[in-house]
Amino acid sequence: MSVFFSGLEWAKRNKGKLVLAGSLVGGMVALNKYLSSVVNSFDQSPIREYVSDVRKKENHFEDTLRTCSQTILDLSPDVISELEKHLNVDKILAKLLENQHQKETWSELRVCIFSRIIAEIFSFACLVCFVKTQVCVISGYNYVYTSKSQANPISGEGQLYYLSFMDKFYRRLIRESMGPIESAVDEATRDITLDQELTFQDLKNILEQIKNHILFYLDAVNLTKFMADDGQAFSAGHPKVKSEPNSKEVALVTKMLHEVEDVLESDDCKKVIKTTVDVGYSITMDLLFQCFGPSDPKESPNSTVFLNPHSKRIPFAKLLPALHHLLKRRSDSNEESSLVRHFLSLDVINCYAANIYEAFCNANE
Repeated sequence: MSVFFSGLEWAKRNKGKLVLAGSLVGGMVALNKYLSSVVNSFDQSPIREYVSDVRKKENHFEDTLRTCSQTILDLSPDVISELEKHLNVDKILAKLLENQHQKETWSELRVCIFSRIIAEIFSFACLVCFVKTQVCVISGYNYVYTSKSQANPISGEGQLYYLSFMDKFYRRLIRESMGPIESAVDEATRDITLDQELTFQDLKNILEQIKNHILFYLDAVNLTKFMADDGQAFSAGHPKVKSEPNSKEVALVTKMLHEVEDVLESDDCKKVIKTTVDVGYSITMDLLFQCFGPSDPKESPNSTVFLNPHSKRIPFAKLLPALHHLLKRRSDSNEESSLVRHFLSLDVINCYAANIYEAFCNANE
């Protein structure tokens, strides 16, 4: 009994605290029930479905970007080979070693090397933009079919036909842009003699002038002309198509190609290419700066004089082979410093791709 009365007395003394504790416990129970009801209502609400769709779309877009990057990296060696087919510097250097038509050959080498520098920047900038455009358009369509659990009306052969325009695009682009590029190079370098010494700033100014000519050419050219199908329509007669497609698939593939053309004709597309070319020019200048770096210390082991690379002067005849060597080393490299990998990491390119993807996801919903 004494224990009972002691407990009763304790309860009377701590009545306020017990009431407060009870209120807290009751409040926690009520809050827990409320939060559970909120979670249950969220699980059954359109908001959860919306959040789930956003996550699916985000994951699908990330897969699309990876597909774009891998596709461009796979095409890069073919682009380099195509450039070398039109601008074969090694062949011209071999002619020089054989003392064949020295003056004409040096002139040819001058145009070829500078054209090769600019053509690589311009070709990869356009290719990256084109591949991002084409893949994001078809990816937007594919996302809509997947989200609606619908069968994709575009067969594997239809997709191969659609994507085969990548190859046509860069080959025709390189072939048809050679004339304007070589003309711009000749205009910028024709007055430079072989024994004339150039600083890094001189080289930078020359390439800046050529780049501006090419950007002017970009303003004037219609990029869709590089997509011409050479008369090979989407039918069983095409190398990528083994069976005759139905009329619905033909209409859909044709529609997507027209939509790609519409994007290529937009001002946004050309602005992205121009920005990419500017970045490529800056990256290339950083690479070419190595030509003006310190000479091999073995050549002058006792020299302690520091020569500012920006003050260094190199005869044009020595600069040309050095430029070719650096460019060739970059083309043969698979390191992260290669030009195309820089382009793939640009925010302006990936934002451009995201806008296209989002537009075609929503347009076909």
